[in-house]
Amino acid sequence: MAVRVVGRGTQRAKSEGLRIGSACTLDLLAERGARFAQNAPGESA
Repeated sequence: MAVRVVGRGTQRAKSEGLRIGSACTLDLLAERGARFAQNAPGESA
């Protein structure tokens, strides 16, 4: 997930984007991990 910010307030927007992106990534990984565990309990991640 790449966030491109152009213009003033770049640093603030970048930190906001990183924070939001990290939260979204953690949620996606957790959801994907749970789904993977349900679909393939015999396989190792």
